[in-house]
Amino acid sequence: MILASVATSALLIVRSYNYSDHLTYSDVELSTDEGLFSIMIPLARLAPGHKASNNWQTYTRHRINEWTSDRWVTAGGGTKFRAREYFAMLGDSGNDDTISTRIFMGFGYVFVDSSWTSASRPGPLLWIVVPIWAVAAISTAAIGTSLCMRARFGIRSLLLFTAIAAVMLLLPTLQTSK
Repeated sequence: MILASVATSALLIVRSYNYSDHLTYSDVELSTDEGLFSIMIPLARLAPGHKASNNWQTYTRHRINEWTSDRWVTAGGGTKFRAREYFAMLGDSGNDDTISTRIFMGFGYVFVDSSWTSASRPGPLLWIVVPIWAVAAISTAAIGTSLCMRARFGIRSLLLFTAIAAVMLLLPTLQTSK
C-alpha cells in the first residue's frame, strides 16, 4: 500500500508540472499546480439567485507571449496564474489585507476577495496550498491506520460518518436570504 501511494504521488507530482487538474464542487475548488495541491474555500454563503458551479477542467502550461511567464490555459481559452507566482505577487505588492502571502516549504494560505473568481460568492475566500507529497502521506497514514485497527463498525458509527459527510456536502450549498 505504501509503495502504491509513493508511486501514485510521484506520478501526480510529475503530471502537475505540465497539467493542472481543477475540480469545482459548489464553488469549492481543488487543483494541482507544480507539485502543490490547493483548495479554495469560499467563506460566504451562496448569493440569492445564483447557482453554485460544478465542473472539471484540465489546464495545460502555456506561455501567452514572450513578455509573460507561463500560465495555465484551458482548451476554451481560460487562463489562471500558477500558485507560486500568485503568492509571490501578493508578497511583493505589500498587500495589507492578507495574513500570509508566502509559500513556505510548499505550505501556504491567503485570504482573497472572491469577486474576481465568482459573483455567486461575494466575500472572502480562503486559499490553502499543500505539497502533494504531504497529502499523499496523510491519506496513506489515515488509510493504513483504519486498516490496521480493523475496527468493527456498528450502526452508531455508520450513522455518525453519514451525518458528517452530509454536513460537509451541505455547507457549501447554503444560500443567503433575499
